[in-house]
Amino acid sequence: MNNLTMLLISAALMLHSPLGFSSPVEGKQYSKLSDPYKTSHHYEKFFSLTCGPCWKMNSILEPSEQSGELELDRVHVVFNDSTRASANLYYAFVVQQKSISSEMLNELFHFQQTYSSKNRDKRRELFEKYDLLVPEQMSINQKQQVDFLIQNAESKTKQAQITSIPSFVVNGRYLVRIKGHSSVQDLLNTLQYLETKTTQ
Repeated sequence: MNNLTMLLISAALMLHSPLGFSSPVEGKQYSKLSDPYKTSHHYEKFFSLTCGPCWKMNSILEPSEQSGELELDRVHVVFNDSTRASANLYYAFVVQQKSISSEMLNELFHFQQTYSSKNRDKRRELFEKYDLLVPEQMSINQKQQVDFLIQNAESKTKQAQITSIPSFVVNGRYLVRIKGHSSVQDLLNTLQYLETKTTQ
């Protein structure tokens, strides 16, 4: 992800539109998935620890998550060897920690984008900080859980036809178009609208 993409996301979503809410338009704010999938989560954010704009988006939406207005399930994409390695790092945390705090997530982003998973010393320090086992020391059962989560993420990434990140999918049916929104509230409105639309 280049700096221009990061600037576009930041500029678009940090603005607070004074206009009233109008229903999102298919083809502009969202599109229907050609191959919907079943999920127990209303809102899924597709991301990668290697993605700068994903980190920026995480910071932008953090207040909405902490207030309870938005509850995101994060799906770490697998596009290539680099994203697979960072997915392994992320899900090693998820399997052992269950609930990933905003502090942990920020540290994972910082580690991956500063050192990468190949820096074993820094990686060990990160896991030890939270009293977690590095992937190599995890039990067979834990490793199998990580593998399952990665395979599930890879399957969803392909089925939702995710080609750029960050991306959002609502109820496994609708892909939200970030560029079609002018503010954080616009984005939240679209997410909530699509969640309601699915249940109608």
